[in-house]
Amino acid sequence: MVRRTCYEQVGPFDEKQLRSQDYEMLLRLAHRCDGVVLTEPTFIRRTHTGERGPAKDRHRQTEQRKKWVEYDQLFMRRYYTELPLATYVGSSCNDDELSPEDRTSALLRRTAIVARKGMPDLMVLDIREAAATPGNRLTTEQIALGCKVFAATNPAALQKLLKHPDLASQVRDACRTRKGLAIRLALAKGAYHQCRREIRDRCFPEVMQLALLVPRLLGVAGLGHALQKTCRRQPDRNGH
Repeated sequence: MVRRTCYEQVGPFDEKQLRSQDYEMLLRLAHRCDGVVLTEPTFIRRTHTGERGPAKDRHRQTEQRKKWVEYDQLFMRRYYTELPLATYVGSSCNDDELSPEDRTSALLRRTAIVARKGMPDLMVLDIREAAATPGNRLTTEQIALGCKVFAATNPAALQKLLKHPDLASQVRDACRTRKGLAIRLALAKGAYHQCRREIRDRCFPEVMQLALLVPRLLGVAGLGHALQKTCRRQPDRNGH
């Protein structure tokens, strides 16, 4: 349930969106208004077989997730340019007033969002800027954000990333600093865990693509660093 005054603040539904109108509206409402979390279900969603969508863009049920990505990207690209970066860390300050740590967190959070919408071009832009911010390490929260980049909930969006021919090399090129290496390690860790989830769900094409992506993201320096960290965690013969 949404109060009428909230709709008056954010404006009407975007009728240019043939799909994802409700999702786009919820994002506007969440940005401008306060919500209340309910612990119990409030509606039941019904799905059906056969063709779906408006008359201008009918499609098969099997293409539903692909269409969601297509229409989600329309307004996500607009939000990328319109929303201040500070929004992504819940701040009302100007973007140039963000501390290096907050700026890194905001960029990595936006990176995870655009990646999970299947937009590798914007993803690389934010990774490059995050890697160039002052500092050499990532906080625990920032590592967690980096791990979310390849944790796509929509297979169609994940495929947009995995089928990009130069994604790994572009990420390595964007991450030439020490902080960049830390970002690559977080991305690779997230891709590894997504690979394990795909194995569990028996999505074997994605398994192969992710398994190849991890070492490509790391590169030689990243692989060496990851091996060093792994060796440090190995106990010796006395269990230490």
